[in-house]
Amino acid sequence: MAIIQIPNLPAVVSLAGNEQVELVQAGVSRRATVRQIASLGGPTGPTGPTGPTGPTGPTGATGAASTVAGPTGPTGPRGPTGPTGAASTVAGPTGPTGPTGPTGATGAASTVAGPTGPTGPTGPTGAASTVAGPTGPTGPTGAASTVAGPTGPTGPTGPTGPTGPNSAINTQTFAANGTWTKPAGYGTTSRVLIQAWGGGGSGARHATSGLPAGGGGGGYNERWLALSAMGATETVTIGAGGAQVTTATTAGNPGSTTTVGTLISAYGGAGGTIASNGGAGGGQLSAGTTTVNNGGSSAAIFTNTSPGRPQVLISTYGDFYQWQGGGATATATHGGSADALLHGGGGGAGSAFPNGGNSVWGGGGGGGQGGTGGTSSYGGNGGAGGTTGAGTAGTAPSGGGGATNTGANSGAGAAGQVIITVFPA
Repeated sequence: MAIIQIPNLPAVVSLAGNEQVELVQAGVSRRATVRQIASLGGPTGPTGPTGPTGPTGPTGATGAASTVAGPTGPTGPRGPTGPTGAASTVAGPTGPTGPTGPTGATGAASTVAGPTGPTGPTGPTGAASTVAGPTGPTGPTGAASTVAGPTGPTGPTGPTGPTGPNSAINTQTFAANGTWTKPAGYGTTSRVLIQAWGGGGSGARHATSGLPAGGGGGGYNERWLALSAMGATETVTIGAGGAQVTTATTAGNPGSTTTVGTLISAYGGAGGTIASNGGAGGGQLSAGTTTVNNGGSSAAIFTNTSPGRPQVLISTYGDFYQWQGGGATATATHGGSADALLHGGGGGAGSAFPNGGNSVWGGGGGGGQGGTGGTSSYGGNGGAGGTTGAGTAGTAPSGGGGATNTGANSGAGAAGQVIITVFPA
């Protein structure tokens, strides 16, 4: 084997620990493994970081009292002058009167004034007068003081003034049952607007290839009256939407009526049928039905008798004309599917006309099998109808629920709503 210097040997790639090396122990050449050498341990590592500071020790005992007086604080401000004492009620003694000299003889009147004689000595001061002399003239005003005088005590608080009239508009909105409370600060002649929406009807659920129809939208109603016509409180009852249907071959459920005490009612939409008649929208005088050419009440002053056209009613309160829609069948629309409805809830749709009816104020009608829900400008939209999928619920307030053919459930109708607005007189 050739002799190769260590620097010229190839470098080790990796060590397993059992490699052998030569070393001298006590003057004798011996062999050892690199693992044995590694087990001897390396040099001491660097000092670790300082640990956290320990807790603060207890406070030491209080030192002895100081024997050196501290400096005197500044003199406080001068206190106010005390009140003047009462005037004395005892007069001092009067001094003695001197003797009167003898009166000389009166001479003839002189025509020449003689010189003035010298001034006689001042007599003794008399006793103090008990009568106040006249007040002397007021002296000149002194220079303004540079030191502010003490502030006088605060006077008592005056009485609270009367409450002024309220000039803001007060609005209370109810999406669930509650109690309306008459707001303070409004005159008895202030006007009140009550707006109410009834609950929407739910869609029907079939089981095979039937013609399930959507639920009718809840109706809208409103009333103006004086604030004095309302009680201190009024009970608000929100009409519930018709519950979704999960049982096969079952018609939808109607929406409930919304009321504010006995002042106003907004009627619910009818549930969709399984025989293609869409649920009618709620009217101003009664709830919606499944009669195809009716949209709630039939007590109309003028009625359009053409099938599928909305009825025209005079408002109970004489304010305006209002419409209310019917439903739809497999062969014709009756207030749903095609007609925009003013105030009355949109009628639910059937199969040949699957889309729910629209409304301006009431809830939109729910879609029949595979149809879209009706829209509403100021109420909730109707839910879409399903075929093999579930029907969609209507949106609040008052939207009718969509139908389904073989889906798990139909769409529920949405609950109603009440808004009561008080306007200042």
